Amino acid sequence: METERWRLTAGEPACTVRTGAVSAAEVVRASLERIASVNPRVNAAADVLEESALGATRELDRKRLAGEELGFLAGAALHGREDSGRGRIRHPAPSRRAR
Repeated sequence: METERWRLTAGEPACTVRTGAVSAAEVVRASLERIASVNPRVNAAADVLEESALGATRELDRKRLAGEELGFLAGAALHGREDSGRGRIRHPAPSRRAR
């Protein structure tokens, strides 16, 4: 059985994207599906930037198809958090520093 993409380390899906085994869009869609299935229970992501993430994958996949060199984590779906409280992205539970 193939390992679910969301269970892989950041470097593993990036490697498959660089080699062309899968597209960056496939990796990000798998992460977005996982967020959609789990987030209602854990409330870890207040804002999921789906369109922005998918837009970035289109550019990344275009570069790969054109033979351009990709960075080490190109294709890795990463989750970030804005702790300053001044960002435009909402978070369900801001850090104490941001309160």
